[in-house]
Parts: sequence; structure tokens; C-alpha cells
Amino acid sequence: VMGTITSFGSDTDDIIVQLIPKGLTEVAYETYVSGTLIGYVFVDVPAGDYTLRVTKPEHAVKEYSVTVGISDVVQDVTLWLYGDGNHDGLVDVKDAVLIKKHLASMTVEMDEDVMDVNADLTIDIKDAVKLMKKLAGMTVELGKA
Repeated sequence: VMGTITSFGSDTDDIIVQLIPKGLTEVAYETYVSGTLIGYVFVDVPAGDYTLRVTKPEHAVKEYSVTVGISDVVQDVTLWLYGDGNHDGLVDVKDAVLIKKHLASMTVEMDEDVMDVNADLTIDIKDAVKLMKKLAGMTVELGKA
């Protein structure tokens, strides 16, 4: 199982890549990489179904179902910063406007995992306030309650 991870922000933060056998919670394979464009690889993975989980601080977690057989499995991953709703690699006022439009019931395409900046499984005014605090330079941690 291999691929390339694209992420944003710090190029020194650890990115954790895990393979978890389907139906289990215990991690079978794990590796750490760092960078904003970096490869990962797991070798000699037994055939079966797995969840590939990729995490990096300040980024939304990505999970993929992968099936390992006799061929190499390639799964590229893009990790988006919490709050980067328009996927331009930045967290800025444009992203806060997306939440405002969403709350006004306008049709807005947005990555809900990325825009739930307070991790309460709902995009609401609390997310907009937290994002605006971050943009104002206040110390807040996006992606956590």
C-alpha cells in the first residue's frame, strides 16, 4: 500500500498513516512522515480489507477503504486544513463567508469535515465564531471542541 500525501501548513508536523484491518480497531501498520508533499509505503501487507487513516495536526482526518490483493495498492491523499472550506490551501475570510452562506441556507458546496472547526458534528454559528477568532489572531485550536 503506497501513495502520496498532499497537505498544507507546517512541513515539519508528523503525518500519521495507519492501516487498520476491516472490522477491528487496533492498528496493524503505522508510519510517520512529514512534509507537505510526501510519499508513504507499507510493504508485505497481507491480502484483505483495511481502513487507511491519515492524520496531521490542524487537518481534517481522512479515511479510505482499501483492499489489498496481489497487486500494489496506490491511495493518494489530500489533507485539508480545518477551516479551509474552499480548498485553496489557506484559512481566510473566504472560508468564514462559506459558513455564513451555509447558515443563510444558500446552496454552498463545502467539505463538512473541514468546516466543522469545533468538532461537534454540526456546522453552525459556533464554527463561524471560532474561525473568526482564529482569523483575528486569537489562540484557538481548530478541529477540536
